[in-house]
Amino acid sequence: MCNFSLHLQCTFLPFSKEILESCSGFSCGDDELDNFFHNDADLYSMELMGKTYCWITNDKPHQIVALFTF
Repeated sequence: MCNFSLHLQCTFLPFSKEILESCSGFSCGDDELDNFFHNDADLYSMELMGKTYCWITNDKPHQIVALFTF
């Protein structure tokens, strides 16, 4: 059984290019989604089309654990 706790070991933040750059490499395994998060998520936010949020690990180097867009 995994002892990982999203609540205790991660921080919930609005996603940005700065967060992407401060975290170790991110890939969800889907090229289209990777392209969106790497290139378009900030534009969607600026155009009020969607807001992306993430959970990153508290330990360094930070890792993105989850991303989603509303």
